[in-house]
Amino acid sequence: MTEFKDAPTEIQFSERRSPLYIEDSKSIALEHFYIPAHYQETLDSLLVPHGMIVDRVEKLAYDITMDYTGNTIHLLCVLKGGSTFFYDLCSALRRCHDYSRQ
Repeated sequence: MTEFKDAPTEIQFSERRSPLYIEDSKSIALEHFYIPAHYQETLDSLLVPHGMIVDRVEKLAYDITMDYTGNTIHLLCVLKGGSTFFYDLCSALRRCHDYSRQ
């Protein structure tokens, strides 16, 4: 059986930031965004804009990179509908890894 010699021994959970919570009552009016025609009749407001989601994925990738510095990580997508998020996270992790080498 193969041993993982570069597996982290302990992750410092006390150094992690708390999650970002957005109340359901907080929303942004649609007039601030371009909404495709097929969504205009079904949406009343926007809870989280796309740019904020992209920024949080980048931050998550950075946090993972910092937590596992010097270790090899292996990723597996297990959610049926999570492939787009998984791809975005892997891309962000790759960018963090590439930029950290410079």
